[in-house]
Amino acid sequence: MSSTIAYLDCHSGISGDMFLGAMLDAGLSLDTLKTLLATLPVSGYQLTVESFTDKGICGRHFAVQLSATEQPTRHLSDITALLHASALPVRIRNTALAIFQRLLMLSLISLVLPLPSRRLVSLNSMLHPCH
Repeated sequence: MSSTIAYLDCHSGISGDMFLGAMLDAGLSLDTLKTLLATLPVSGYQLTVESFTDKGICGRHFAVQLSATEQPTRHLSDITALLHASALPVRIRNTALAIFQRLLMLSLISLVLPLPSRRLVSLNSMLHPCH
């Protein structure tokens, strides 16, 4: 089985919409994304994708449009329950759970470290502790 690997050099970070726009531009099917997201017990949103060119660079702009219905504030326990209630493939569900748990850990670290020490903690080293 062949696979394709994407290397992202996000030294300043990347937003979810930018990441998904890049994945859609690289060949991820919008229908596949919509099908997978439809397995989550979440409603009140619509996905939009538009091609763009800016200063000679082409790409796709991905956006999530929320309906008029107010979305609830969700904590890690809520997100975990949503993911477990989904019909996502196990590998995707486990990866998503690990990402949200790591994000919680990073936010907690940022709360307890004094400001000068925060600068010493590399986000990359936290996300990839084996390197």
